[in-house]
Amino acid sequence: ASDLRVLASFEEAPNVSFFENLISSEEDFTCDQCPRSGLRGVVDRALLFDGLNDHLVGPTFNLTGGTTIAAWVKADRGTIAVIDDEIILEFDGLRVIQDDGDYTRTGFTLPENEWAHIAATYDRATGAMAVYVDGVLVGTATGDDNKDGRNLYVGSNEFFNNVLNGYLDDLRVYNAVLSAADVQTLFETSAPVLRFEFDEDSSATTFADSSPNGFIGVP
Repeated sequence: ASDLRVLASFEEAPNVSFFENLISSEEDFTCDQCPRSGLRGVVDRALLFDGLNDHLVGPTFNLTGGTTIAAWVKADRGTIAVIDDEIILEFDGLRVIQDDGDYTRTGFTLPENEWAHIAATYDRATGAMAVYVDGVLVGTATGDDNKDGRNLYVGSNEFFNNVLNGYLDDLRVYNAVLSAADVQTLFETSAPVLRFEFDEDSSATTFADSSPNGFIGVP
């Protein structure tokens, strides 16, 4: 989609300090304290943030009109992504910060240490905020801000604290408010329908599907 500004699939090999934005090579991610890469995710590889000081610094851009942040998450606390102290998406809430430091928040519940798809939208024209988990609307509110220049931080806030404790995969940022139908489609199409790793021991009689569907395979 032309409104897609960031697509980070996190397919990098282990022990790297540079993470690619597939939309623009000039807007990649860097880090001083880097999350672990090359680990199994919901879509091939993923990053693991340590809950202490891991973080990514992304591009600076102006987002106008609306914004959507979406990702697959498997964690138990911390920050998923921040757009320059304006939009803060955390493990348990979405906040929109005003110039006076006040904020509007809508809370939600993610399953702890299980893969879930999170999508948060913010419409600057109306102030409408919405959060979807696995394609289902779970929270709404109305916020207000008038900031312009924005930096993207992933896995922590802009002060590099409240660090995510867990995995992150397939991060996307849109310069648009995705509709409920768009979010549902993204949830359904951004992960495999069926994925067997076949890494059970030799005595196994069932085989686990690591896709979000969680099927059980039997010989």
